[in-house]
Amino acid sequence: MLWRVIDRGGDAESSGFVFDQQDEVAPESDRLVVPSLIDPRLVTRLELPVVVRSGGAEEFERIVPEPPDRVLPVDRGEVVVGLARAGEQGRVVLTGPAGWMDGACVVASITSGFVPLDVVHWKGPGGCSLSLPGQAAVEDCRGEQTVVFAIEVPQQPVPLPTGGEGVAESLRVQLVHEVPGFEVASVRGRVDVADLAVEVPTLSGAAGQLAEFELGGAGARVSCVFT
Repeated sequence: MLWRVIDRGGDAESSGFVFDQQDEVAPESDRLVVPSLIDPRLVTRLELPVVVRSGGAEEFERIVPEPPDRVLPVDRGEVVVGLARAGEQGRVVLTGPAGWMDGACVVASITSGFVPLDVVHWKGPGGCSLSLPGQAAVEDCRGEQTVVFAIEVPQQPVPLPTGGEGVAESLRVQLVHEVPGFEVASVRGRVDVADLAVEVPTLSGAAGQLAEFELGGAGARVSCVFT
């Protein structure tokens, strides 16, 4: 079996991204562990544009529902996102067309509903001039069109600042850039497993080892070398 998805009927304490402890591999391990295919439920495309014009009006009045392609950092749907793990850490996988990483500004978060549990950012080669939220992501694997970096994915319910407890049930990723005349110019995607418990596959290896696998449902073939 390549993956396991278990319907928990909305039980918050047993839903979300699940790390199989029997398959735990420490991030520093020399053992190469690569899935042939990442569960399609852990894969999405960055295809939702979120664009806001600059100006003094209320923000909702400046939202551009159908922005021209020139405003977006990449064409909608070109960049694909997946989630894997190594040991107790999550791994965000992004792959796209040639050149998409040049100067890329990426923000990724693990959330419970809309509440962030961890937020990291990654800046591509060539530099990103924007000030991004969260901690700088630690890169694990890089290819000509692929990057993999770490993110925390809590495995137990955690207290929320809004009250109560939440579990890691969504991965949200946005690719943003700076465009004159626009306050926000981004394309976004979300992997959401609320009400499900989805087993996250291991992606681990030593520096210099090659990882090749597919992001299920997207037809995206990934190739990167561990750093």
